[in-house]
Amino acid sequence: MRRYAFPLESGRSWNQRITNYNDQARREGEISLTTRVGGWTAVSTPAGTFEAIQVRTIARLDDDEFWR
Repeated sequence: MRRYAFPLESGRSWNQRITNYNDQARREGEISLTTRVGGWTAVSTPAGTFEAIQVRTIARLDDDEFWR
């Protein structure tokens, strides 16, 4: 699975399809992933405040299989 596509620029997006295999069910299925890069935002943590870019991924199962 491709997590990032550099350079990460606001508005950039990519799609991919991956195969998922379930050992117990002995079946595989396809998962559709759509990733979109958002804008920069400040993120506060106990270690300080940092600028971070938002990356969102939506995963969609393209079938009616319950085992995934």
